[in-house]
Amino acid sequence: MREIFIHSLNSNLYDAAYAPKETALTITVTSNSITVRLLGLSDEGRFNPIPSATVHIYELQEKTTWKLIGDYVTDANGTISIDRVNTAEWYKAVFDGTEDYFPAVTYTQLQAQPPPEQQPPTQPQVQQITAPCAPWLWLLLLLLALSEGKEKVIQA
Repeated sequence: MREIFIHSLNSNLYDAAYAPKETALTITVTSNSITVRLLGLSDEGRFNPIPSATVHIYELQEKTTWKLIGDYVTDANGTISIDRVNTAEWYKAVFDGTEDYFPAVTYTQLQAQPPPEQQPPTQPQVQQITAPCAPWLWLLLLLLALSEGKEKVIQA
């Protein structure tokens, strides 16, 4: 009897001897670049780069529609690096899979940095308040102010 492998992502039936291997797909977006990394599970149980694989990269436009940026091929390290030219906030990468590896999809959101004037200072700003004169002088000024008020009351 042959073993049948059912993959939970797409419910396709595979012969156990020819079952595709698991994949790991990541996408990282910075203010000026997009980097995708594609890895596949080896027979030894390690994730290794998948070179020469096509990955579709998309951006979300107007929060409703995925627009294809392009189809790119991974290098020897399983990596794709491209310049980010648009201002989209969400991106996704799609690997359609091969005979050897399962398909994979990953999403990411660009984490916008606040403008420099809105960023918190690197060190806390401490404002020191100093009295313009010694405490005894404050007491003397207070007594003088009170004594002037009494003289006015007495004179009235």
